[in-house]
Amino acid sequence: MEVELSYIDGYKRALGLGASKGFVRLEVNGMSSAEIQEVELDQGVCLPRAYREFLEICGSSRGGVLGSEDVYYPDLIGIKDAAYEILRDGGDEISLDGYVVFFMHQGYIFYCAKADSVDPSVFGYSSMEGGELIPQGVTLSEFIAQMIAHGL
Repeated sequence: MEVELSYIDGYKRALGLGASKGFVRLEVNGMSSAEIQEVELDQGVCLPRAYREFLEICGSSRGGVLGSEDVYYPDLIGIKDAAYEILRDGGDEISLDGYVVFFMHQGYIFYCAKADSVDPSVFGYSSMEGGELIPQGVTLSEFIAQMIAHGL
């Protein structure tokens, strides 16, 4: 029997920790099913469950947590194309087929995860370093929770 996983409680704990540190405003906004489907169509993959649950609880929030990063709807639309542009700028021909790009920083760094499991490993890329996708040593849910809790 497979255990039903949920990442929502962990994200809510991270939001509470971030709020206590002043990083997170207490009001967060989730995305609708239609908006999440729009992201899936744009990315060309089925979203991993860990990421889908993040979007359901705070995928269209603004300000506070991660307010200066491209992680929220509607900024997510086109983010994979922007990642390909970063790869071209870095002189790299890396395929993002089968990946979901979920985070972009100032047009030269992005983070992605293979969309092949419920909570996949995270990879990062910087056009300043180039060369390859670098494993970050955390799963998608761990990465998101850390970013929320620490206001990065």
